[in-house]
Amino acid sequence: MSNPARRSLKREPPPPKKRSGIWIVINLLLVAAAAYILYKREHAPAEAPEIPPPVSVSTPAPGTPPVATSVPVTRPVPTATPALVAAATPEPPIALSTVDRRALPRQVMLTKPVDFILLSDGKQIGSIHAAPGVSVDFVEVASDGEIEVQMGGARQTIPASDTDIESRVRKLLKYQ
Repeated sequence: MSNPARRSLKREPPPPKKRSGIWIVINLLLVAAAAYILYKREHAPAEAPEIPPPVSVSTPAPGTPPVATSVPVTRPVPTATPALVAAATPEPPIALSTVDRRALPRQVMLTKPVDFILLSDGKQIGSIHAAPGVSVDFVEVASDGEIEVQMGGARQTIPASDTDIESRVRKLLKYQ
């Protein structure tokens, strides 16, 4: 016969652990956060060039005489006549309408100032002034000499010569 004391020492397996619904929600939030970060990293807007801080120049108080300084005078040394140097011939302009769309850049840098007109329901509500050196989004080639660019939702057709698109296209075509 079995001993009743032995029966009480026998352990039953523990009940299975229940998964809490909160852990499922936390895991879903972590996956969503990771997907959002990856999306933002891929579609990050172009950074505007950093503007250097203004330089302050101290001026002497009124009535203060200027400080005299001596400047050494140097005379140019006569040299032999330099040999004629062949002038670099500029490269011919690129016909942008014939360039494959994949060789065109996504952004171009302005070389001249451009005013972008802001429209709402067909009416002008303002404008954005873009200085030289600002990167804008390239949209399409309007004609051989003009391109369409976009900045802050405002589109403008400008001469291609007002941007660095030709140098960017040359660089892209060089490495293809």
